[in-house]
Amino acid sequence: MKSKKDWIKKLDDDSLNYLLKNKDKITKTPEKLNNKALDIIRYTKKLNYEKEKKFQFQLFFNTYKVAFVAAIIIIFIFSLTIINYIFKPLQSFNQNILFSEIVKYNGTGNIIRKGKLVALSINNKIKKGDTVKTDSDSNIIIMIGKDSKLNINEKSELKIISLNKNKKDETNKLYLSKGKIDCSINLPTKKSVLEIFTETSIFTITGTEFTLEIDPDNNIELVVNEGKVTVTHNLKNFDMHSLNKIRKKDADIYESIYKIIENKIVVEKDTNIIINKSAFEDFKKDINVFLKKTLEQLNNPDFSNSEKNKIIKTIENFTLNNKNIITFQKDDQINNEIENGEINSTDNIKEIIIKKLPSNRNLALNDKYTQVTTDNENIYIVSDKNKSIYCLDHGSGKLKWEFTNESINNITTEVKPYKNDLVFATPDAIFALHKNGTLKIKKEITGGPTYWPSFLVIDNKLLIPAFKSIYQYDGNEVTLFKEFYESNGQLYISRYLENILYIDINQKNIKEVDISSKKVIRESDKFIDRVFMPPLIFKNYIFAGDISGNLYKINYQLNNKTIIIQNINTGILSNLEYYNNYLFFVGNNGFFYKVNIDNYTESKMITRVDNNPDKDKYFTKKTLLVDKIIFYSSDMGKVFYYNIINGDNGFMKIEGNPNKNSLIGTPVKIGTKIYFIDNNGNIYYLNLADI
Repeated sequence: MKSKKDWIKKLDDDSLNYLLKNKDKITKTPEKLNNKALDIIRYTKKLNYEKEKKFQFQLFFNTYKVAFVAAIIIIFIFSLTIINYIFKPLQSFNQNILFSEIVKYNGTGNIIRKGKLVALSINNKIKKGDTVKTDSDSNIIIMIGKDSKLNINEKSELKIISLNKNKKDETNKLYLSKGKIDCSINLPTKKSVLEIFTETSIFTITGTEFTLEIDPDNNIELVVNEGKVTVTHNLKNFDMHSLNKIRKKDADIYESIYKIIENKIVVEKDTNIIINKSAFEDFKKDINVFLKKTLEQLNNPDFSNSEKNKIIKTIENFTLNNKNIITFQKDDQINNEIENGEINSTDNIKEIIIKKLPSNRNLALNDKYTQVTTDNENIYIVSDKNKSIYCLDHGSGKLKWEFTNESINNITTEVKPYKNDLVFATPDAIFALHKNGTLKIKKEITGGPTYWPSFLVIDNKLLIPAFKSIYQYDGNEVTLFKEFYESNGQLYISRYLENILYIDINQKNIKEVDISSKKVIRESDKFIDRVFMPPLIFKNYIFAGDISGNLYKINYQLNNKTIIIQNINTGILSNLEYYNNYLFFVGNNGFFYKVNIDNYTESKMITRVDNNPDKDKYFTKKTLLVDKIIFYSSDMGKVFYYNIINGDNGFMKIEGNPNKNSLIGTPVKIGTKIYFIDNNGNIYYLNLADI
């Protein structure tokens, strides 16, 4: 049965309006029913009204829906266009920069950004204009892009000039002002280029592995392990204003001079070069004088072809000067000499076992600036890294004592046993210790030793060469022996008859000092580069080697100032040994050499004795000559030996060094044994009777 209100739902709006208007005339229904009917009528009307509105909206949407959707799409596209227009420059900027960041660091250093220091942290972004600096015993590894890695070694400074990867400019520029970087470069595209600037040279790289190092004298060593590196002179050193004027006057002369000034060379895989700063400065000076003179000649209306030919001839002579600036050493040459038997292989192991003392100190010593000496009773280790002196028992290897002092910033000499004392020095003070490691004397000085000079005993006094001066210690006090006002660098001294010979690293020559009057009585001609060793004196001759590959010989008995020079393609910081008209030494390239002093053009590389040569090692890493055999502590974890009588040489295996820890410092002899130290402070010994 239908509800009584169903009839209302069937009424249209007109009928509902009629009922509402005439509700007062309806009297046949009870009031309660009447009110309920009215409520239903009102509700029904409301529903009908909402249905009508919905119908009208649907009608409107169906009519205009195409236009509506189209309008929304247009607005969306317009919005994207505006956003792209606003942010496109920033997006382009980000895409065109080859970002770099720190991925690892050890020790300390900082980033200099707009004159302010930025602390190191992993994932630090390196930006254009930043300078990255490392302190002692520290390194920082940064990534350039995704695939290029730079290891910035200790005491280095590298500036980021630009990092780009846009199509118009894909040249990335860095400036190395000091120190050493190891690089593995793999740039984003074939057109990408990395340029590393130094004061004297520019190195251009597209993809390679190489090491670039600037030493304290601003000589540069480049070692290419993979790929190739293009090297040119840094043109900012030359009078380009005069050169451009020469170009307008005579294109032929300009082209000839420009090639000499640029000096473009390509250094290939397994090759290293040394760029001599001193020779470069001489070349720069001569070239700039030549440019001005040539321009004056070209401006002369009477300039002739004969004068032009003379200029061309002079330019050819400058080619020879360039050869003096850069010296080459190629590993292929070395490998061929090894294969031909001219250089011995490092695989030549002598069946003599070197044993290890039981105590393991684990002192964490550095390959660099660590010296080993003895008083024939104890072994003394100087560690500049740890700012400490260690005394080890040669029988057990145990640490007897350690000395350090809060005033020590750098230790720059060996420990020298003298009388009952132990003497060493820093740039600021000279120390004398009792044999038990307690302090006896500390004498504060200015201009103390800086580059690990050797001490010398004369007239029962210990002479300590320093910067411009020589100090003396008599067992009771430290006094000034002599200050050489004309000098301006670290001195290295040797005994010559009753006098002293000294080398000043900055004066670049040898001077003889009369001990009685303490006056310079004669001196040699100038060296090509700086010498960091005492002169070696034998019979009529004095020998020395410099840091850029020159070996010097002077016949001093004949009062001859002239120096005979041989270039050996490697610098020398280690010591020279002499026997039977031959010199023996370890070069800065890690090879052991033999040089005939009679036929001074003859030199021979015997074998590689260090896998990781570093010039700073050789201030404190020397050879030891005992009973006609030279011993050397190799960083390969082996002992190199060379018999100077028959030429027999090779390596001795060390028992108890399975990890092949690097041997450091200089071997020392105590009694019938020779002792060697590794970078963990372990002591090894060789019985001379076993050889």
